[in-house]
Amino acid sequence: MKITIVLFIICLLCSSCGMMMKSMMGLKNPKVESYETINELIYEVGCSNFPNYTLVGTSDSSIIYNNIFKSSIGSLLFDSLGNRLCRLDKKKCTGVVLSELFKSGTGNDFILCQNDTANLTHVLKELQLVCGSQYEKKHDYYLVFYWSRFLGGERRVKDNLKWIKSISNNSEHDIAVILVNTDLQESWGLKKGDKMKLKIKFIGNKSASVILGEIPYI
Repeated sequence: MKITIVLFIICLLCSSCGMMMKSMMGLKNPKVESYETINELIYEVGCSNFPNYTLVGTSDSSIIYNNIFKSSIGSLLFDSLGNRLCRLDKKKCTGVVLSELFKSGTGNDFILCQNDTANLTHVLKELQLVCGSQYEKKHDYYLVFYWSRFLGGERRVKDNLKWIKSISNNSEHDIAVILVNTDLQESWGLKKGDKMKLKIKFIGNKSASVILGEIPYI
């Protein structure tokens, strides 16, 4: 079974405010990872103090195809009650706005999302904890950051994770960072180390067609 999807170019949460196009230029065939391989990278970049999750396992091929591109979400921000926050100024990159918010403490660039009812509880139900501990006390903000090894290249992934760590360490607020890896996982019944082939074709400057190959089931 093969599937073709169209991805629209969006601004990602990253220190350089890079566009989705830059990440997709570094796109590799998705490799089946394990809890051990993704935790190794988390320890390498010094983010082991944050809880690291994967998406809950499934044998549904359509969900698997959708899951591996969830890292293109970049991040989701929630308030202390778990309500999702959205940006007011769409012209600024999310990364810049977050840095300004957590440094200045004004909070003027974010409001409660009007059209998105998903809260932090809903998001956590889709996740499987693989490293660290769940947060028990209430925090000022919850920053959920989606990442994968195959989307954008490992160097960009490491830079983004280090940047997330920097935001948390330098903020005037109490921020609970939640890392979510979206790579193909051995725990989903897939063969560790195998890869899913993909082809990408850019359509103008705003979108790209991606043809995904067979899922490497065991």
